[in-house]
Amino acid sequence: MTEKQVESSILEWLKWNGHWAMKIQAGVMTASYNGNKRYIHMAASGTPDILTCVNGVFVGIEVKKNAKAVERWLKIAEAFDMVGKAPKSYKREIDQHLQHKEIRKAGGKVCVVSSIEEVEEFIKSL
Repeated sequence: MTEKQVESSILEWLKWNGHWAMKIQAGVMTASYNGNKRYIHMAASGTPDILTCVNGVFVGIEVKKNAKAVERWLKIAEAFDMVGKAPKSYKREIDQHLQHKEIRKAGGKVCVVSSIEEVEEFIKSL
């Protein structure tokens, strides 16, 4: 499955189980308006792919295409926490990790998953 397919199945599962959930678009897109190029800023870089509320708990869900991608992401985040810096090639992962820390600091929960089963397990742990 692609990451987009995993996201779609997780969103469907969350809604089917009565949880509010939405897909988030982060980054910047360009558009033309009256011949002028405009930059439209979406959600902040690093915002989790899916935002949901489960039994009154705010949850951010970062979706990866498979378990190997989740493992790679977790290793990058762990290394960043130990060293405090990372190569520019890991900017996306570090932005995500820093956003996750902010969500946790505010009392929310965050998980990095690659399947509905992992989301279900995470929700059971809340």
